[in-house]
Amino acid sequence: MPFSAARTRLLADLPERFRFTLGKSDVYEWELDTDTGALTFASDSEIFEGIRSIQEFFEALHPDDRPAAERITESMLLKADCYRYECRLVISPSDVRWISVNAFSQGEDGQIEHVYGFTQDATARKHAEVVAHGQRRALELAMSGAPLKEVLNLLCHLVEEQSGGGLMASVMLLDADQAHLKMCAAPSIPSEYSQSIDGLAAGACTTLCDNLTLLASSIITDTTQDELGKQLTRFMMPLGMQACWLVLLLSTKGCIQGVMPLYCREKRGPTEQECESIELVANTASLIIERYRETEERSRAELRFRSLVNATNALIWTTSSEAEIFNPVPEWTNFTGFSREQVEGMGWLDAIHPDDRASMLTLIARMRQEAVPLQNEVRLRRADGEFRHMMFHAVPILDASGAVKEWAGSYTDITERIESEQRLHHMATHDGLTGLPNRAYLNEHLEALLSFTPSDTSIAVMLIDLDRFKHVNDSLGHGSGDEMLCQIAKRLQAALPTGDLVARLGGDEFVVIAHAQRGKISVESMAKKLVETLTLPVDVSDYQLFPSASIGICMYPEDGQSKDVLIQNADIAMYKAKGDGGNRYGFFSEEMSIAMKKRMALEIALRGALDRGEFVLHYQPRIGLPSEKLMGVEALVRWNNPERGLVPPSDFISIAEETGLIDELGIWVLRQACLDIQGLSNRLGYQLSVSVNLSPKQLLSPNLVAQVQHALDQAGMQSKYLELELTEGAFIHDMQASTLAMQQLKTLGVRLAVDDFGTGHAGISYLQRFPIDVVKLDRTFITPNTSEPHGRGFMKALSDMTHALGLHVVAEGVEDKATLDLLCQTQCDEAQGYFIARPLPLSMLVTYVEKKWVTV
Repeated sequence: MPFSAARTRLLADLPERFRFTLGKSDVYEWELDTDTGALTFASDSEIFEGIRSIQEFFEALHPDDRPAAERITESMLLKADCYRYECRLVISPSDVRWISVNAFSQGEDGQIEHVYGFTQDATARKHAEVVAHGQRRALELAMSGAPLKEVLNLLCHLVEEQSGGGLMASVMLLDADQAHLKMCAAPSIPSEYSQSIDGLAAGACTTLCDNLTLLASSIITDTTQDELGKQLTRFMMPLGMQACWLVLLLSTKGCIQGVMPLYCREKRGPTEQECESIELVANTASLIIERYRETEERSRAELRFRSLVNATNALIWTTSSEAEIFNPVPEWTNFTGFSREQVEGMGWLDAIHPDDRASMLTLIARMRQEAVPLQNEVRLRRADGEFRHMMFHAVPILDASGAVKEWAGSYTDITERIESEQRLHHMATHDGLTGLPNRAYLNEHLEALLSFTPSDTSIAVMLIDLDRFKHVNDSLGHGSGDEMLCQIAKRLQAALPTGDLVARLGGDEFVVIAHAQRGKISVESMAKKLVETLTLPVDVSDYQLFPSASIGICMYPEDGQSKDVLIQNADIAMYKAKGDGGNRYGFFSEEMSIAMKKRMALEIALRGALDRGEFVLHYQPRIGLPSEKLMGVEALVRWNNPERGLVPPSDFISIAEETGLIDELGIWVLRQACLDIQGLSNRLGYQLSVSVNLSPKQLLSPNLVAQVQHALDQAGMQSKYLELELTEGAFIHDMQASTLAMQQLKTLGVRLAVDDFGTGHAGISYLQRFPIDVVKLDRTFITPNTSEPHGRGFMKALSDMTHALGLHVVAEGVEDKATLDLLCQTQCDEAQGYFIARPLPLSMLVTYVEKKWVTV
């Protein structure tokens, strides 16, 4: 089977010990792609062979189980939570497997991003549980005095269910004179067929019994080729029965009591699973039949009862009506190591785990008041001192008047099932990489903690996010990032007091739940310690890294009283700490929540604003110096929100960049600006240039060149009249990719400008490295110099250096005539600013241009 990317990722991230545990437990890890429905298993399994999608998985399920599985899967894709269910997987008509599915869906803001889980072949357990349950039910019926036929019908149904409906079972008993076989139970066989074989003659009986010695020698896979099979199934052939398996029902002394014919629709023998189930049921039937036939001998009845329960791998016991042991059986005594004298009276309770005795005493109280079967899970001490998880069953034995004369029951060892469930629960509630509790465990723990914590007790929720962790993954690989996360997890655990919890939410986010005995004072001390701990160097892949973290702190109960609110507010405080530079902690305040809610409301309103036509363009004119002739305009986007009015770019551009809306918005601005200015130029007969800002994401978009060419073609504009403005940060982050993108744009003939030059880290050397045409000087370079004695010399030197590189110089932020005069003296090429004109909507720009055209 070829390895997919998802499967490779699963295997790469799975620690060796975890993978070993899964293999030994027949547990298969899987991942569901929420976009495509692809289903990927981390290791090969014959039962999931050929299943590549969730739809194929549904189609492989038993029709009765499919609707429930589909409903649960729909819930996974709607809500992040843990899910567990069991269903039947149809491998073939004769091979139906029970599987246990444990699934975990993760996501944020109502969007499920990750669905994964573990699937275990539960066929053996389910079959064992069904058989054990059927045996217990048959035992209860037998002990309650139900008719023998009713009990044997139940056992026949049990065998039929285990085969998935492919068998018909019956029980035939030898009569008292050992001369005939009488039909006793055949719940699924039509009565006319049952009657036709009822009373099989002594001769045939002798032939039958002579041929039946072992189960293996009594399997007739093709009744048409076997004389005994023909005799038994001649009346079953019209029902489509082609094979017959015969099981002797022996007494505890080895005497033949009857036979259990099992009719199969296929020419085959029983599977190993069927053999085990049939043998257990046959043993049960044999012992129950013997009990019914020998009820007059109490000791022999108890022996049969004990043999029956031993067939189910259980310990039997009997008590008086007051639950005092009066006849402890050897198996129970050998298991616990208690002598007969030690268990007299209520001494048998000493074998129960101390933590379970209260529940056992409660059950005993019920036994003294109610005559109904009872069960309970307890831990029973073994002779070597180990406690085993046991399922306790109790059945009342009634006298002729209906009163309880004694109790009988069993202890069934369920330790392996309990431990398996505990392992699966640990995998479901702990992070596979770091071993820390995961989001599911955190939610459960925090909710329980809040429900039992008095309102006058403080609890701190601390959300920790590593600073610049993405750079580690990008530069050293995810393996190194995982190694760093494991070391950070150990540090956090070591730094916390006993009783406090640290969990991993996912990625590089951790949460600490701490008890704050002295309120913020103790929490602040802990936060300082965590910040210092997390800044210590980390050795990863032969590199020494210097991590840091931003910590947001929310206090219960003053900052929130539910787990969701507390984690949300801690998250808000963390983002504030990160925005303030990182490597620090900060407490939540209501002002943060208000600001965050405003920002969220703005983000919600921003989505769809372009489709609703809420964006408009304003244009700020640029003039040539010293002629002051109008050369072109810069396009500036504004958001005309129906509720807030005209929103400036500073309030929404950063949100658009974070949400990914900036690409779509940038394309619209580019196309609209070219259309507007080319239309205005055509009207005036005077060609104006237009300058449009590009975001860093747009610059590295593989579709940018095609989008620019389309905008020019659509407007009918020559490329030399389009100028694209870039901030320094847009091209110095990834210089190689930026250089390639800018060279591709240059092939179109457009001009490239660096905006706000001087405000970032770029210098003159960057102007030499990149194919820049225009340098736009930030206003901080211009305005302060007008009143300084060296202002003119500074500006002149700056212009000369820029001109020496063959670049055009444009000054921004011109707000007075003195500044404009200075720019003319220093040979600046162009200028723009409020002194010349404010940004204008298109209609006002037309008026301005017409006026300027007349005056120039």
